[in-house]
Amino acid sequence: MLEVKNIKKRFNELEVLKGVSMTFSTNQITSIIGPSGTGKSTLLRCLIGLETIDEGEIVVDNEKLLYTDAALHAHRQKIGMVFQEWHLFDHFTVLQNITFALRKVKHMTKEEADQKGIELLTKFSLKEKANAYPNELSGGQKQRIAIARTIALEPRYLLFDEPTSALDNETIKEFIDICRQLVNDHLGIIVITHDLNFASKVSDQLIELKNGYVQSNIKTKEYFTEKEN
Repeated sequence: MLEVKNIKKRFNELEVLKGVSMTFSTNQITSIIGPSGTGKSTLLRCLIGLETIDEGEIVVDNEKLLYTDAALHAHRQKIGMVFQEWHLFDHFTVLQNITFALRKVKHMTKEEADQKGIELLTKFSLKEKANAYPNELSGGQKQRIAIARTIALEPRYLLFDEPTSALDNETIKEFIDICRQLVNDHLGIIVITHDLNFASKVSDQLIELKNGYVQSNIKTKEYFTEKEN
């Protein structure tokens, strides 16, 4: 279980998160919505340890997030993040983009890493792109490679920052299918999104942030039923 306990985050005099608490489970997709500037992206960066929190706790499987190099490394073995821009290495092939972290972090041999990489590419129907470079891929294909690279390290939770912002409707449908597949593989997914249509289709839990506070934390169907009424 991933727990956020009354966390606060300030940037100089600006308090962005003002005492936020929430819980995430594996086998569940959570969408976090709310107006721009309300702290959604900051929350995501705090969850993976890219930003330190000023107060409160972030706990994964009863392990509190600390900010030593060793603790952050262990934490990021449990929580992975797919960034909005994907951050693929342009000078690496698709397969190399996946295997680089396996060799550096998991200390796999080249043969072991390549085997794992091909398995993941096959899972995402991209095996034929193994020797292609990122500039030869579509946006949806780049996103799938970024997901494959992240889950190669076998995290328990996967974070997405506005994953549908650069995708067309057909590719969004493909991404929804991927999310459901990942949940069936016992991953917990946490999504920051402005796309309420996407959130309504994919989410088990929906958290609304507003002015640095949790405005509502509710099952998705209940949230949208209330909005309709």
